[in-house]
Amino acid sequence: MAQRELPTWARHIWDELTRPPALLQSRSAERRQPSGSKPDEETTEGSRGPSLWQHVRDLLESPTDPPTVGRTPSTTASQAKRMAHKYFTPKQTQRKPATKPRPRLKTKAGSSRNPGKAGQPETGSTRSLATTERRIGQRPGTTSVLERPRSSAAEKVEGRSVPMSIEQVNARLDTVLDGQVVLCDAVDSVWRLQTSSGKQYALKATPLSPARIDFMAQALDYVWKNGFTHVSRIIRTRSGEPYWRENGKLFYLSEWQTGARAQFGSTRQVGATARATARLHEVSRRFEPTADVPPTAGDVFGQLLARKQELQHMLIQLEQSAEQDDYDRLATTLLARANQQASEALSLLKLPEAETSLAQSAADPGLCHLDVTRRNVIVHPQGHAQLIDFDRMTYGPRVLDLGHLIRRAMQAHGTWTSEIAIAPLLAYNRVRPLTPGEYVVLEGLLLFPHRLWRLLLQYYDDPPSLSEKHERALQMLQDTQTQEDERARFMETFARQVTRRGSR
Repeated sequence: MAQRELPTWARHIWDELTRPPALLQSRSAERRQPSGSKPDEETTEGSRGPSLWQHVRDLLESPTDPPTVGRTPSTTASQAKRMAHKYFTPKQTQRKPATKPRPRLKTKAGSSRNPGKAGQPETGSTRSLATTERRIGQRPGTTSVLERPRSSAAEKVEGRSVPMSIEQVNARLDTVLDGQVVLCDAVDSVWRLQTSSGKQYALKATPLSPARIDFMAQALDYVWKNGFTHVSRIIRTRSGEPYWRENGKLFYLSEWQTGARAQFGSTRQVGATARATARLHEVSRRFEPTADVPPTAGDVFGQLLARKQELQHMLIQLEQSAEQDDYDRLATTLLARANQQASEALSLLKLPEAETSLAQSAADPGLCHLDVTRRNVIVHPQGHAQLIDFDRMTYGPRVLDLGHLIRRAMQAHGTWTSEIAIAPLLAYNRVRPLTPGEYVVLEGLLLFPHRLWRLLLQYYDDPPSLSEKHERALQMLQDTQTQEDERARFMETFARQVTRRGSR
């Protein structure tokens, strides 16, 4: 759809998107609005006022992404429940009763309550014991919360061990399961556990190293404490570790987010995802872990260069092949154009503003999710997006997440048009405004043929043996070819109206 064919409100949004500094203005500029004027949008997690963003929220929802292939956990339900009880449910320890003997009764000379020899002291086996137990704040017939398992650091008062305070109990129980596991069902590759209190958790087997899990747990705790609560934190075991080892495998437990999996064909949900991603980037700016830092994703140029070399290698192999089927012939046609796009994308990253932006990102690092796909975004019934599965999270340029999200949204819609990019760009900029250099990096990321690289790599690494799988792979490659002309037109518009570099 050409811009002149858009309705008036849509042209308004596009004008705001492509006319800096309206898109790139900081919040301080918004605060300097004349008195009596209304801001475009509240920047808090609460309600928003009427604005151009409201028009984006009112867009009709497009067809959603096709369902992903279901996966199954690597453990059984009984094993999952057993591990939850073993590592998270508080142990039921038994305290020794505080006892003391009753005072002896005065008896006549030569007599005793013990039918033994007169004057012989009572033995331990015949002594009557009185057991006393302090129960603080407990009503008859109830079980006090203070009778939950105590730590070895229980307070001492006059030489006696007393229960922990309410604050100590709540702090302890905040990191363990609240109640017994009563329900366990498989959802994709994780187990969903539900306790008797109604809370839900996700139990997952992971190939990650203990240091990587520790880094992930610290980062999620940090952003949560600093106000961004739309993430799935890792629950620590009774011993304080964010993971445990069982039968040679590593596992971790995380919070279960209420809602449904995001649909990237919905403009509204893509905008909510961009907003949540921007919040993660902004809140995590000053995070300094005590665990080992995983490899960063800062070498964007090096990563794209490696992918370009793989594309070139595949093209050479196909051109030298004596026998080609229909998939090989189509791949050869697409690779010639893809190598040119890859070269242009690398040239963009070498521009001064792009190099400056990447250098600033390295000096002021923020956490990137690096896997913003629909299976890792849960939309709450109230509409906000929640991020889960942070296995790939590390430091890197923040536009990596935004570029990935926009590509996924385009693929979900089945077309590359400027209108689809409006929602995530506006939503992200309302939380964390992009710099001009970041727009150039973003253009390079969108220009690179990531989807073709991934499809060909998967196909030639493990060629399908069944004709049915071959036809499916060929259909996906044909869909990519159909979108290439639209993607090229979108990138020309992006370069002309957003980064303002003119047509290439």
